[in-house]
Amino acid sequence: MVHTLNLLYKINKEYVLSLNSTITERGDGILIDVIREGKTEVLVRVGIDLTIMLNRNKITEDDYSLIMDKLEDYITRFIAEEVDIPKLTRIDYKLDVREEDSVNREDLFIVLNKLKPKHGFLKKAGK
Repeated sequence: MVHTLNLLYKINKEYVLSLNSTITERGDGILIDVIREGKTEVLVRVGIDLTIMLNRNKITEDDYSLIMDKLEDYITRFIAEEVDIPKLTRIDYKLDVREEDSVNREDLFIVLNKLKPKHGFLKKAGK
């Protein structure tokens, strides 16, 4: 099931009402953050935690219109004009599983804890 979404809006600067680059707005599972201001446009990143927004764990395709309505209502506080469809930049899924067997559950915790220090990421050469 879908858990979180990150969207990117490109907005004409004259229509932005109350956001500035130092303010991060939070509300109802929605995080709004200005990432870059140009001369005429503003790039705004919107992160949505769907489980908080809808106050439930099971998110389905049928919830799409409800999510978009809530998002539009929230964004219109900061933007004077309707915005274009945003670009989806990230989507995170989750799967809730219940493990009844306590031995298997302990083994899973041990394996997952061993994997924590082994994660990593790449850096660009020369940086």
